[in-house]
Amino acid sequence: MIRGRIIWSRTIALSNAALKSEVPVPSATGPGLDTMERQVLVRRVRHQHDRRKVRIFLTTKGEELREPVLSGIAHVNATVLAGIAPVEVARFQRTLAKLTTNPAILPNGAVDALE
Repeated sequence: MIRGRIIWSRTIALSNAALKSEVPVPSATGPGLDTMERQVLVRRVRHQHDRRKVRIFLTTKGEELREPVLSGIAHVNATVLAGIAPVEVARFQRTLAKLTTNPAILPNGAVDALE
């Protein structure tokens, strides 16, 4: 649901590269965006000056889901984090950030354990 949160929390179009940089899982965006496009939640538009770039826009149907999606995410977060001190949550988030930028993780998502 990380991908959905990123898409719905923005009010401007995202490039595919920008979305991939915010979703720290290799190949996380392709299949999810394909599904969202089939459900007419997003549309991809080639950049008019750089055809290599693709911009991702929420459709009207996608915009209508913005508030329910963000509210649902907030509810899940509040539920799973209930009783956990904010300092512990912050520590956990810092650790996750370190894990997602760990150079031992290969581009395909595998862990290089043979170093």
